[in-house]
Amino acid sequence: MTTSKNRRKKGRSSFGFTRKLPSGNWQASYVDKAGVRRTAPRTYSDTEADRAEMNLWLAGKALAYRSGAGTQQDADRVHARRKGRGVTLGDYAEEWLETRIVKDRYLKARTKAEYRRLLESPNGLQSIADHKVQGITKSVVRDWFDEVSNTVNERTGRKNSTQAARAYQFLKALMASAVADDLVTENPCVIRGASNLKTGIKKGVPKLKPEELKIILETVNPWYRTLVIFAAVGGLRFGEVTALTRQDIDTTGNFVVVRVNKGVVYIPREGFQVETPKNDETRTVVVPALFREVILGHLEANVGPEDEALLFPSATGTYIAESTMTKHYYPARAAAGRPDLPFHELRHFAATMYGLVPGVTEKEVMTRLGHKTKSAAWIYQHTTGRELELAEAMSELPAMRGLV
Repeated sequence: MTTSKNRRKKGRSSFGFTRKLPSGNWQASYVDKAGVRRTAPRTYSDTEADRAEMNLWLAGKALAYRSGAGTQQDADRVHARRKGRGVTLGDYAEEWLETRIVKDRYLKARTKAEYRRLLESPNGLQSIADHKVQGITKSVVRDWFDEVSNTVNERTGRKNSTQAARAYQFLKALMASAVADDLVTENPCVIRGASNLKTGIKKGVPKLKPEELKIILETVNPWYRTLVIFAAVGGLRFGEVTALTRQDIDTTGNFVVVRVNKGVVYIPREGFQVETPKNDETRTVVVPALFREVILGHLEANVGPEDEALLFPSATGTYIAESTMTKHYYPARAAAGRPDLPFHELRHFAATMYGLVPGVTEKEVMTRLGHKTKSAAWIYQHTTGRELELAEAMSELPAMRGLV
């Protein structure tokens, strides 16, 4: 039976509930929109000041409840922040790398390795990796970025601007996820232009000339000549070239047709890993007939008969390392008077030459190189199936005919 004494111990206010505890203090609570009872963060003594504070707490919750706030979602946010109080940026980044999904897939091994390099680098996020995620404020980000963007590379004598920009982009992505995970309320990465900072070294590299490439092809170890051709004429990336097997090459016609459906990358502490091409799409590259005999000679002399036989295996039969290739490529580029020429610049040469073919569209150049674009203007351009025709026209370019 309920007595008048019990009725005085608990009751209902205009919003929420109050009840007197055995200790003599009062507790306030309310039921949220998810049906979960929420209690005040403390109890209140039976004094005028505490009663006023208790009623004020209930009034605030009533306002939030009636305005649409104070829901289970809000409670989940509070829980997430409490749970994430001890999480460091380094720990959060490691979890992020394993669970991050971009374009309907998890991050590739090469991408994760690059992010880890930025995380561990003194010119990257190393100095703030032990910071608590919730302690990374705008001032922390600004001080960190000012430091890393002004460090000087001992080898080049230039500021590490590009590296700093990449590290900043990584940090910005991490903090955006932290906002989505309710660990922090806002992204502290708000430095205007930080993501676009550039060192400018690549801009200073002159374009490769046909006569320079001819010297490279004549000078380089013959075993590597076909590798250079696939890069400088076919436009393949180093990892795509070194992943090629015999079954990826079709020499039945007048042209050499290359199927590019994978790429190999070397991950520190993990070794070689085979992945899909950079844009995740298989493409077909037709090499001009001018180079057919050179490629056939390489296949006959250096490649095993099995379908899975690598075109450019290492001495141990596995994938060739870029450092091994450069031991032969560097002397050849020096002989051409181009000690500044990165191997990747050969791919740029391929794009330039293919772009000179009469009638070729920009979309066809991008398709040959395995590039994607978001430009709306390209939606109405399509590859035309003219690869053989264009490869034949490419053979007629004076710059190409001068290479053989």
